[in-house]
Amino acid sequence: MARAYLAIGPKIINRFARGAAANFLGQILTVFLQIFMLPLMLYLWGDVKYGLWLVLTAIPSYLAIGDFGFSLAAANAMTSAVAKGTVREANAIFNSTLFLTTASCLLLGFLVFVLLSSVSSISSFQAVAIESPEALITLGLLAVSTLLTLSWSVFGAAFRADGQYAFQLMVQNITRAAEAAAIIVSASVCDSLIWPALACVVVRLLSYLSSLYLVKRRIPWIDYRLADVQFGVYRRLWHPALAAMTFPLGFAFVVQGATILVGHLLGLAAVPAFVAIRTFARLIMQATAILSYPMIPEISIAYGQNDSAALRRLVRLSLVLTFLVALILVPMELIFGQATIGLWTSNGVSVSFIDLSVIVLGTAIQAIWWNFSVVLLGLNRQSEYSYFFLVSSGVGIILGYFLAPIAGIAGLGAGLAAGDLIMLLIVGAKIIPLVRK
Repeated sequence: MARAYLAIGPKIINRFARGAAANFLGQILTVFLQIFMLPLMLYLWGDVKYGLWLVLTAIPSYLAIGDFGFSLAAANAMTSAVAKGTVREANAIFNSTLFLTTASCLLLGFLVFVLLSSVSSISSFQAVAIESPEALITLGLLAVSTLLTLSWSVFGAAFRADGQYAFQLMVQNITRAAEAAAIIVSASVCDSLIWPALACVVVRLLSYLSSLYLVKRRIPWIDYRLADVQFGVYRRLWHPALAAMTFPLGFAFVVQGATILVGHLLGLAAVPAFVAIRTFARLIMQATAILSYPMIPEISIAYGQNDSAALRRLVRLSLVLTFLVALILVPMELIFGQATIGLWTSNGVSVSFIDLSVIVLGTAIQAIWWNFSVVLLGLNRQSEYSYFFLVSSGVGIILGYFLAPIAGIAGLGAGLAAGDLIMLLIVGAKIIPLVRK
């Protein structure tokens, strides 16, 4: 009975396995870079300077809304179009999204240049001033790197639509590894923050240019044509795109916003400790993502082919896998967390059990609701909950702002967990009917 309940076809299993394997390698890379870079950067720069770098890298994340959510919405729409065999429609969606994203990133880049040119310094964090021009130049370069990453997302959407999700992840992982190596090398030989930021720009630019070529070479239905830019695509996708835009903005609140908040309320020296705990806790998120993210294109394909039976089984499989991974990892992190973080950072940061417990449990709640929500993402139904995510993220940050001065990192974590609990209830109410059908 259970086997029939979760049974899916061999083609889906094959694509899912390739995507899961690529996702697994990507998450392993993420964990390796986190384990390697945090103690190394603490050694090279110290906690205050590294805390400043973390804050500066967090600020440009708000530019991730610059494509207005069209890359994610277009990825789902192109996947469904290719599954139905309407590749001309998919090419029109690709060209329209590429045009919009490129124009938006150029405009945002100009606005960032004008803004930073008119500012003499950035406000201080717990009496540690961020002096110009170094911090301003660094921030500008990091903004350019973020916009290049945003522009690349259109190419990633095309790879995913063509069934090359594993290749998309491979390109992303190579870029991330190269970027991390460039940061480490430049930080080792130069004392200024500018050079690591410039290294990020160079790596992201090379990734963009190479993907511009690879998309055309590997995807037969792609044709770069300005004539294929159709405003009808914008009219059709604006609603799911606007909903998708709330995700990078919401995560900017709860991830990068939390980092900025720690630097402002608790001091730059507290930022590496907070990032270490959160990085360790997010192993839960990364482990569940290995299995849930490859579900997104499969759900879009099943939806495009009107295969309701496969769709139901994919939904059930996603829920079961998410719960199993969370149930295994949460107790392990609570038991071994303090010792692991101490060993990892060579006791460079101090972690209390209360801080660890609150962040781990909050991350587990986030991992569960987010991996449930990939089902709705694959169906392009993100508008049913995305706006709630934006509100709950704001609620979490506001609560964290008031609780952090009282309870430190645990107070901030409790505020963020409250926002994630709201999302678990909302997304759960949307998913249950799909399981029961």
